[in-house]
Amino acid sequence: MSPETNNDTQKNDEAEVAAVAKTKRLPRKVLYASAALIVVGLAVLVGFLLGGGKATAPAKTAQNKTTASEKKQPAKTTTEKKIEETTSSSCGSEKTAFRDESIGVQFCYLTSWGTASVQDAKVAASDTGHREVIRFSSNPYVIVGGMSDDWSTTVGRGVGCLEPDNVVPPLSAYDTSWHGLEGYGTDVSYAVRSLPSSVGGYSIQESVSDLLVSGVCVQGHKVISGSRYRVAAVNYARDFAPASGITTPAQHMAEPNVLFSTEMRTQYDAVLASLAAY
Repeated sequence: MSPETNNDTQKNDEAEVAAVAKTKRLPRKVLYASAALIVVGLAVLVGFLLGGGKATAPAKTAQNKTTASEKKQPAKTTTEKKIEETTSSSCGSEKTAFRDESIGVQFCYLTSWGTASVQDAKVAASDTGHREVIRFSSNPYVIVGGMSDDWSTTVGRGVGCLEPDNVVPPLSAYDTSWHGLEGYGTDVSYAVRSLPSSVGGYSIQESVSDLLVSGVCVQGHKVISGSRYRVAAVNYARDFAPASGITTPAQHMAEPNVLFSTEMRTQYDAVLASLAAY
């Protein structure tokens, strides 16, 4: 055999050996790739178990969705803001807040007075304007009310104490002593006086009579400039009570805290002081 033939044979043998070696190495790459996939799979499984069964990526997506939803919440309306701002101020543990946007009035009153309800105080259906009272289920002696400046009626009638009006007594009418007397001594049939209020001003008048109205009448006014009522009123009325020993104006003038106790005067004044537009 010639040297050239030997060389060719040697080259062919080397090529065959390289091909065989290459063929034998191929399964190792596949094995390595499979092992890598198994390791990644195990890592994902461990992460899933440690995360309480929740994948990290979906949780992040849910969080992003929640944030986007919160950003899309509609802005609060003016009414919602007003209610939120008003309810943030408390009337106290023993008092209840009354708020009615339709009549534009708010105030605080003792919870023991019961439920407050709005009632139409028009004299006739044909009356113009607005006239309303707020009564209390457990205190029949007090009302809160309002009468719009454009209210009018064609019905002629007397006005009782527990009815609203919008006339604030003028400064010239302020007098803490009993005055305007009708009659003399024990035969006095009518008298009136002014009462100071905790908020200042001269907005409370107390009268006593045995004429058309028999008993004591207290009327307080406060300018609130609300949406419906410029002036709001708080009125108290109590008939003479034989059991109390007060049956005449003169007796009430001598002992004014029997039919209208000091405690009730304080409660009454507190309602008047808390009156405000809503």
